[in-house]
Amino acid sequence: ERAAALLDDHLREDPGDGEALVERGLLAAYAGEHARAEALLERAAAARADLTESITLHLAWLELVRGDATAARRRFEEVETTIESKLRADLAGDPMFAEWFLHAALLWRASGDEERAAWAWREGLAAAPESRLPELLAGSPASASPGPAPTA
Repeated sequence: ERAAALLDDHLREDPGDGEALVERGLLAAYAGEHARAEALLERAAAARADLTESITLHLAWLELVRGDATAARRRFEEVETTIESKLRADLAGDPMFAEWFLHAALLWRASGDEERAAWAWREGLAAAPESRLPELLAGSPASASPGPAPTA
């Protein structure tokens, strides 16, 4: 709630801050405000073309949370190769990108790719072991997708 209030204050002063829009959109998604999350992420994409891959990853995850695995898969396919390459080569161990790993893990899991799902989940946990995000994601509708949960 504090983070949402801080981001809302910031966005009133700088409504075009793409990174703040992404973070606020993700907070809305975690709060179950899916339409608001989508609108904020779309605004972020319009403001910052350089964030398109990460925003597409998060929008795919949002589709999964909404229960549309087909739409999630279709959207994730747009950036899957690039995201995986970045996760493996550039971002491993970086706590700033733990969320990318965890969202990708749930998307791979939903598509039946347990090997990549387990790898990404482990990397996300290792990157930010103090984070409460994995427990939040474990209780989300996306975690109810077919197959066993990614293991630590």
